[in-house]
Amino acid sequence: MSDVETEETPLPLFGKETKNTIVLGLGFLFVFSSYMSLQNLQGSLNDEGGLGVLSLSCLYAAAILSAIYAPTWITVVGVKRSVVIAFSGHLIYVASNFYPSFATLIPSSIILGAVTGPLWTSLGIYLTSCAFSFSERTGVELQTSLSRINGIFFGMFELSNIVGNLLSSLVLYQGQYNSTNLNTTSFCGAHDCPEAETVDIIADPEPTVVYMLLGVFLGCVATGLGVVIIFLSPVHNQSPTNKNTIKQSLWSWFRLIIKTDIKFLLPFMLYLAIEQVVAFTELTKSYVSCPFGIQNVGYVMTVYGVSSATSSFVFSKLARFARRYFLLGLAGVLQMALMLWMYHLVPSYHEIHLVYVISSAWGVAEGIWKTQTNSVIGEIFHDNKQSAFAVYEGVKSIAFTCTFVYSSMLCVYVKIIIAMTFLVLGMALYALVEVRYLRKSNKRMSEDEKEEAAKLEKSN
Repeated sequence: MSDVETEETPLPLFGKETKNTIVLGLGFLFVFSSYMSLQNLQGSLNDEGGLGVLSLSCLYAAAILSAIYAPTWITVVGVKRSVVIAFSGHLIYVASNFYPSFATLIPSSIILGAVTGPLWTSLGIYLTSCAFSFSERTGVELQTSLSRINGIFFGMFELSNIVGNLLSSLVLYQGQYNSTNLNTTSFCGAHDCPEAETVDIIADPEPTVVYMLLGVFLGCVATGLGVVIIFLSPVHNQSPTNKNTIKQSLWSWFRLIIKTDIKFLLPFMLYLAIEQVVAFTELTKSYVSCPFGIQNVGYVMTVYGVSSATSSFVFSKLARFARRYFLLGLAGVLQMALMLWMYHLVPSYHEIHLVYVISSAWGVAEGIWKTQTNSVIGEIFHDNKQSAFAVYEGVKSIAFTCTFVYSSMLCVYVKIIIAMTFLVLGMALYALVEVRYLRKSNKRMSEDEKEEAAKLEKSN
């Protein structure tokens, strides 16, 4: 038993690990086909008064608090019910976009944020439990099992970028738009600043087209909710005597951070949120909507989705032959090169192919982050996985909130510099954590071998 917290008992998933991973993946696929596409469009679709970006800031601010009480919530409500409630919050959020205003979009964003922490913490617990069950049943190495389960789920999850963004562009192309003035593209890309007034450059789609798109998104969320309710196996909760208060959950955060190496991963976790904002906000608004029109956002992000889904699948398989620190290092080098390119790029109206190259390469790195980061948390902090995943989601939510807040205040090139700084710091400290973990593992194996040798000598 851990000195940081008491963990819930393993799931009775013997022989059903893959089936439940696929069911969970389908649920997230339908729900996040809606959410991810809508998030990509918020900065362009609801740009008046900065409503779209502000609503995302409120969403992730609420998600910070939800990550704090996530362990308590899950203990009381259960993993499956947490997912069902969170998906219901997505229904409310999509519905509020039919009449976007500060009175509708802000409250629905807060509601969605309030269930985000329990959702992602529940996901991490469920996938890790599936991986441990699969490893025990088949004898496969734990790290390989974690990569396999996460690869299946996130390979399906990344398809949400393909489905949602493809739907959005197909629907939005039904509207009529004015071509972007060639003289205004100098204010796009890295030179996009708050004072550049790019809001006036981006043409809005017709209301009927928007309603059509939101109707499709609402149907996707309802389908995902139904899949999880009907087909997902439930998780056994902790016994009532082990229920933690919110205060205890918060204290378990700080104890975990103080007593374990997860404190060294905080900059890395911050970067994983910052790089997503770069892709979903800066790339879509400053490098796509501004020079090429909002109707092209979906197509560019569809390429991103195909790339990230393929990457999740391929690199989860390669994890058998290449250690995760090598794969994570590859992702870091790739995104650093892309950000250096974006820093110097001023997109021209006739160079849209360059944006497709950036989005596809960014997706490759994203697929690696998704699968291998969960492997890091699930294996290194297995004894405290509930709090570890809660810390992970909480720190990312803090980064999302801060990044969305300063997103409306800074030029794109400044935001790229911030992202590169956190990438370098985060990867350096991650390497430290991995080295320390490998040393502890080797020491533990050596001690076990000595004990076995001692037992053999006694028996002889």
